[in-house]
Amino acid sequence: MQRTAAEHGVPEEQIVAGITRNIALGKIPTDDDCARAALFLVSDYAAAVTGATLDANGGDYMAP
Repeated sequence: MQRTAAEHGVPEEQIVAGITRNIALGKIPTDDDCARAALFLVSDYAAAVTGATLDANGGDYMAP
């Protein structure tokens, strides 16, 4: 995001705000957040999960 902000001549916070306004949790998930989701899927807690999609995106919706 630093690069995008620099290319557009705006503060990085402005770029982040533009992205997070469409995310239900209001933040961009960290790498650790995504890793925890993957760990869940390989754990015994996911033993009954079949054919599901787990979106670790904070509630962001990406249209096709």
